[in-house]
Amino acid sequence: IIDCSLLHKEPFKERLSRNLKIKPDLKLFDLIHKNTLRNPIENKTSIAGTWLFMECMRYINNNKIMGDVAEFGSFEGGNIDVALTSDSNLFQKRTIHMFDSFEGFPRLSINDPSDREDDFKNNSYKNIKIHFSKYSNIKIHKGFLTRP
Repeated sequence: IIDCSLLHKEPFKERLSRNLKIKPDLKLFDLIHKNTLRNPIENKTSIAGTWLFMECMRYINNNKIMGDVAEFGSFEGGNIDVALTSDSNLFQKRTIHMFDSFEGFPRLSINDPSDREDDFKNNSYKNIKIHFSKYSNIKIHKGFLTRP
C-alpha cells in the first residue's frame, strides 16, 4: 500500500491558515492518519479531507456556533467513524446526520463525464445502523433527497 496522505499535510496546513484563518493542529493530522489506517471501515473522504472536517469542527466549537452536523453521501461511515475515534468531544453537543441512498449513484445525466451508476452500491444500511448504534447522537437517513 502506498500512502500519499503525508504529501497533503503541509499544503493543507498552509491553506487552512491562509484561506480560513485556522491554525491547524498537526498532531490532529497525525492522529487522523493513524486512525484511518487502522480503521476497519474505509474512509472514502481521505485523511486530508477528514482533517479539514475536524479542523472546521474545532473552529465551529471554539466560536460557539450552534447546530447539527450533516454528511451527505456517508457510504460506510468511514469519515464520521475516524472523526469520532479521533476526538468524539467535538460532537458531544451535536446531532450528526448521515445521509446516503445506500443504493449507489442513480443513472447520471448525459451531461455527466461518466456513468457511475454502479459506484457505491456495496454498502449495507443494516451494518451501518448496527455499527453506529453505540452513539445516541447519530441519525442515519436512508434514501435520495428530492427538491421541494
